[in-house]
Amino acid sequence: MKGRSSSHPFSGKIPEASSETVSQSFLTMDLVCSCWMHARRIDLREDWVEEERRGQI
Repeated sequence: MKGRSSSHPFSGKIPEASSETVSQSFLTMDLVCSCWMHARRIDLREDWVEEERRGQI
């Protein structure tokens, strides 16, 4: 393992930890996506409940 330069991490060779960072960011993206989908589902359900209420009145 070569000594890491204190300059910008992407200057020259990509550091060893980059693959780990990439997988971590992908994991975060996956989490955000699933949370967003869950939130969307809740929004849709609330809209449906509103429609039901309107239909009953």
